[in-house]
Amino acid sequence: METVALLLPPLTPAPENLLAASSYPPTAPPLTLSSPRLSSKYPRRISNARQPAQTPKPPPSKPSFLPGLHDPLAGLHTLQPCVVTADLSGKGDHELVVCAIPDFANGPHPNQTATAPPAFTLKPYPPTLSNPPVPLPNPPAALQTFHSRTPLHASGSHRPVLALSSGSNVRIYESNSLPSSPTGLSPTFTFTLPPMIVNAEERRVWERMWEAVQGCWARVGDEMEGDEELVGVLTDGVGVLKRLQWEEGGRLTPRSEELLNKGGAKEWIDVVKGCEGGIDYLPTISSMTIIKQSFDDVTVPDCLVIGTEEGMLVVLDTVDFTVKHKLTFPHAIAHISVWGLLPTEHSVVVVCRNWAIYRFDCNRSTPIIDMHLLQTRYPIIGITAFEHAFVIATMDDVRILQFSLRMPSAITVMTRFDYAVKGLFGYAVGLESGEIRVYRMRDMIFQLFEEGTPRTLHFLPYGREPLALITTSRTGGITINLLKRTANFDPIPASTGKLEDEEVPIQIGKKGRAWQEGVEREKSGAKEVWERFEAEISKLKVLVGREYVKGVVGGRMKGGEGEEVKVECELKGRGPKFLLRIRVTNSTGKAMHSLRAVLHHEPDFLEIVDPVFEVRSS
Repeated sequence: METVALLLPPLTPAPENLLAASSYPPTAPPLTLSSPRLSSKYPRRISNARQPAQTPKPPPSKPSFLPGLHDPLAGLHTLQPCVVTADLSGKGDHELVVCAIPDFANGPHPNQTATAPPAFTLKPYPPTLSNPPVPLPNPPAALQTFHSRTPLHASGSHRPVLALSSGSNVRIYESNSLPSSPTGLSPTFTFTLPPMIVNAEERRVWERMWEAVQGCWARVGDEMEGDEELVGVLTDGVGVLKRLQWEEGGRLTPRSEELLNKGGAKEWIDVVKGCEGGIDYLPTISSMTIIKQSFDDVTVPDCLVIGTEEGMLVVLDTVDFTVKHKLTFPHAIAHISVWGLLPTEHSVVVVCRNWAIYRFDCNRSTPIIDMHLLQTRYPIIGITAFEHAFVIATMDDVRILQFSLRMPSAITVMTRFDYAVKGLFGYAVGLESGEIRVYRMRDMIFQLFEEGTPRTLHFLPYGREPLALITTSRTGGITINLLKRTANFDPIPASTGKLEDEEVPIQIGKKGRAWQEGVEREKSGAKEVWERFEAEISKLKVLVGREYVKGVVGGRMKGGEGEEVKVECELKGRGPKFLLRIRVTNSTGKAMHSLRAVLHHEPDFLEIVDPVFEVRSS
């Protein structure tokens, strides 16, 4: 989901980071409210005043986790989106699988030569002889797991597979194993993203430059940099490419960008010579995540949501690996966060490299970007999307907030906390001081302290436990803490980031206390009063409707001098369409002809095609 540039520690880290939550859409002006309740149609925001940079008193930690594993010498150097757990053996034991990368921070390994490529591997932890590491040809971008449609031969259960994004490809790794004879992971399928669409004018410019270089080479051979005609064509082509770069906002092919970075005719000729295969290029994957269609049924296929460096977002079906949706964003995609299920209500929030946040919906036939949610002034370290809000970890304050929390040290990693057994959803952050905090919106529910700065942070099933906290440090160590079945999820006192001065009670007089208690009683009983009012209004509406129907059915209206008619109505149906039968009875002995009826209705609630009609005699 993130890229290497965002996950590595910053050169000059800020002394403190900020957790900011915002609800979407943020187009309405911010309000100062006392309740954090959100509405799906008109979301409310709470704008808190910016707090001074003062470290709050750390609350005591609660023993809600059991130590499972601690290996400071594991040598697991990886990235945040490259850690998953999967039941590869089919026995119900979830194993840890990571994409290991070299430790670039401490330089190359002593046994590694200068010309040898970095050792990127896909390996389970702990590694065994039956499940050895798998070498990777390219640096990994993200790792996800989902269940395939093919059941295992022995157990009959659907086995999980691993989806590894690297470069422009998504490689599928499966365990060749049956539960009785494991044989490790092996690649079974590779999907390549569709090529990017090249500007037609840019393609014509390259064709002209290629033809000019070929013609000049046929005339003068290798001494082409002195040909004035060729230099003129190349100069005109570079000018057109610069204009296109300005008009397209920097969106050119890598070959064109390479040409614009050169400064002479000889270098231009060398670049044009190398484009014999054309200027078409494939996108580079920068982030990837999973959007599910069912939480309980593993046979329902999931979809991969893939973001690229070129600003293209692809929703990929995992059954036949076809592209369901494809969108284009203004800048490169850095983070993707998903909430909900694909067939029902869901939210897909995208963070671009220009620190802009967008949202879109996959259920539309032709999905479009719903709205530009937010534009921050500083880099976004992580994002977690919820039903009607999202939480970001950034380096400074943002304008439109529901709430904000100041951290005592810089945030290095952010992840989602989902505990479906208890119905709890939240987020967790890892700080540079080694502290890990778990929040449920603005309330902190867990606090742990680790050795070293966390580099990755995940809440995943491990072994036969439903949830475990898996952490890797910058030095390559790994720590696994198992969540207790009897864990306490109540908020930790003084965990909202308030300062000690704000926790001092204020002396309030008798009148002020009486007024405060009255306000609290009104707030606590406001919901009950409103429900009672709604019930009374509904009863009145029903009574008025009954009286109206009774008057229409048994009423009499005059049709002329000494003439009377009786109108009876019968209404059938429960909505939204109704059947209305009207019977008009002549109570006199004189015949009446050419009678017309007019239906008076409320246009806001009912729609009648022709309210004026002729009464037919039976």
